[in-house]
This record gives sequence, C-alpha cells and structure tokens, in this order.
Amino acid sequence: MVTRILSAIIGIALAILVITFGGIPFFVSVSLLTIFGTMEFYKMMTKKGNRVFKNVGVLAGLILVSIAYFNNSPVPTSTLFLLSLICDLFLIFSIQLFTYGVEDAIQNVGITFFGIFYVGGLMSHFVLLRNFDNPVLTGIEAIWFALICTWATDSMAYFIGRSFGKRPLAPKVSPKKTVAGFIGGLLGSLLTGSIFSMVIGFSIAKAILIAGGIGLIGQMGDLFESAMKRDAGIKDSGKLMPGHGGVLDRFDSALFTLPLTFYLINLLF
Repeated sequence: MVTRILSAIIGIALAILVITFGGIPFFVSVSLLTIFGTMEFYKMMTKKGNRVFKNVGVLAGLILVSIAYFNNSPVPTSTLFLLSLICDLFLIFSIQLFTYGVEDAIQNVGITFFGIFYVGGLMSHFVLLRNFDNPVLTGIEAIWFALICTWATDSMAYFIGRSFGKRPLAPKVSPKKTVAGFIGGLLGSLLTGSIFSMVIGFSIAKAILIAGGIGLIGQMGDLFESAMKRDAGIKDSGKLMPGHGGVLDRFDSALFTLPLTFYLINLLF
C-alpha cells in the first residue's frame, strides 16, 4: 500500500508539471505513454497466440500523437488522422500478405490496426484537449476537468462498491465491480464536475452533461481493459508504475474520457 501511495503521489506531481508546462515536455510524455501502452496491448494479444506487427503499430501511434501536436496546416487534424490510418491499414495488410500470406490475416491485421486506434488514436486526444482554448475554458482547465472527474468516478465506484455493493455489475469480466459502485462512480463524476464548473465559472448544465458522460464511459473503459486482461490471463497490463501496473491499467478510463471530453466541449462551447 505504501508503494502504491508513493507511486500515485509521484505520478500526480509529474502530471501537474507536464500538463501545466505543456509544449514539448507534454508531447514527449504523451509519446512515451503511447509507446508503453501500445507495447502492453500487443503483449496481451501475443499471449493469446496472435501475431502482431508491433513496430508498425508503435510508430503509427506516435505519428497520430505527432499530428495532434504539430499540425498547423490548413488541413484539418481529423483528415490527417484518417489518411494516416488508411496508410497504416494498407501497410499492415501488405506486410501480412507478402510475408505470411492469408493465414490468420483477419486477426493479425485487425488486432494490429486496433492497437493503433485504441492506444495511439485515443491517446492523441490528450494533446488535442490540452491545446483546446476558448474564452470560456482553456486547455489546462479542460484536461483537468476530464481527469479529476475520471479519478472521482474511479474512487467513488471503489468506495461505494466496497461499502454497499452486493449485486455484481459484470461478473464474467470483473467480479468485484457492482451496480452500486457503478452508480456511485457516476454520482461522483457528476458532483465533481458541478463543483469544478462553479470554481472555474462555466455553465453547470454543460458541466453535468460532460461529467455524466465521463462517469458512464470511464467505467466502460475500465471494464473493456479488464475484459482484455481476463481474456489474456494476466493481472496487470504492465509494471511501469509500482503498485499500479502498466499504462493501460492507469489510463484505461482516461483513454475514453479525454476524447469524449474533447468532442463534447467542441460541440458545447
């Protein structure tokens, strides 16, 4: 427990520094998370006996993060993302076809491509959200709104579930998660989002809408990663953070909630 607490304190301190400072340190940090997260995903997949093209996947994920950070051209970032993913799919398929033929082509190509989208594609939204800026909400405020609501969801789901949970939420995926914990996590996000909006000074109605989405999809992201680990027969996705596991263990919810927050604030503000 001491190791877990110390690791969390160090992680939060580093997060505060890189998010506040932004720029290249933030880009490098997100790039490193993308590298380790992608490798963790492919390691899980290889435990199931799948062949993945991990070098291509890691490089493709880094390209998506780089597009999110460096694109200042007239071409929209979404268009560059799509073009990059199309090129990735073509390259992965070509490697499979000319190296291994048609044997297991669907799963090899599909899993490799999904790893690019799941880690690099979603992780790139950390950069996009940090760079968001308008008169109502800055990028720093937006990313902290998403992260704090996500952490509140995880914490409240744990404590409420442990104290009052009786009915399992998804016993085949994560036996310890309960319906009470799920409701508690959602309420935790809504309450935190409401308080945050009053402190920062923006519409509480919009804050509740975004926080509600975070409370729902964040817990689904957690269940998704739990399902992959259970399928692969492992406890943690990695060992990068002592007491906390790997990148995917720590960012399983945020990988879903930060993109959701980015698109909702662009729609609402």
